[in-house]
Amino acid sequence: MILIQDYISSKLETRTYQQLADEVHISPPMITNYKKGHYNPSIKTALSVFELDNVTLHPYSEESLQYELEKR
Repeated sequence: MILIQDYISSKLETRTYQQLADEVHISPPMITNYKKGHYNPSIKTALSVFELDNVTLHPYSEESLQYELEKR
C-alpha cells in the first residue's frame, strides 16, 4: 500500500502528465492535485491503479479493491 503522491511521483519519472492521466482515467489537473496531497484517491482511481499496476493506494485495502472488481 502506498500513498497516491508516491505513486504519481514514481510514474511521472517516465511519463507526461497527459500519459499518466490517460492510463488511470483522470484529468491532468487531478494528477497535480493528487501529487500535492490535496485529495485522497477515489475508489474509481484506486481501482484503475490496481488494475494497471497491481498497486494498492491508501486508504484502500487489496481485499476491498478485489471485491469491487469482482462486483463488476
